This record gives sequence, C-alpha cells and structure tokens, in this order.
Amino acid sequence: MATNLDRFRKDLNELIEKGNRLEIAIQYECMRSETRAALEMKLGDKTDEFLKKLPLFNQAYQLWYSEALALLQQLLPDRVADFVRHYEKPKGVRTSRLRTTALRTIFKGFLSRVAIPKKPS
Repeated sequence: MATNLDRFRKDLNELIEKGNRLEIAIQYECMRSETRAALEMKLGDKTDEFLKKLPLFNQAYQLWYSEALALLQQLLPDRVADFVRHYEKPKGVRTSRLRTTALRTIFKGFLSRVAIPKKPS
C-alpha cells in the first residue's frame, strides 16, 4: 500500500520530468536550430523521434502549472506565492521587454517571433 509520501514522491518525479520536457520544448520553439544542434550532439539519429514527442509549450504548460501548484500547496505552502509570481504579469510594467515578460506572453506566441540574443560565452 502506497503511503502519502510515496504518492508525493511519484507526483514530484513526474512533474520534474514534464518540466524538463517543457524546458526543452520552449528552447526548441524559441531557438530551433541551436536546440536541434545540441540535441543532435546528445541523441544523434534519435533527435527527430525525440522532437516529435515534445509537447507544445503553450498547451502543456497550463496543465503542468496547475499540477505543480496543487502539489506545492500541499508540500510547501509557504512557497506558493513565490511560485505564482513567476507566472503573473509584473505589476506596473507597461512595456513588453523580454526580461520582464510573464510566461503568459509566451502562450500568445510572442517569443516564437522574437529574436533572442545568444549569451556571450
């Protein structure tokens, strides 16, 4: 019989895996050629198969966020406000600067049309 701790551990591991896939998905949507090159170095000829299985960020993130928020409310309720701030639109911001853009802007496809500068090495 699974305990609550076992269930939380399983849920957390699944959310981490989904989050990792979402991270790769948004990288691929924003920086397609760079992400593909990095994946090809790691996965070789399995890259296309891997990319086909990636979720669409703007569809899968909503579900991941809801599941993560529910789990966080149970495990670390003191951190819920911090987690939510990563999603909310910054208050008082009137410009659409990339560094202040909330994740919800990504859902509207904004970043897929913006050139994102590479970080200096």
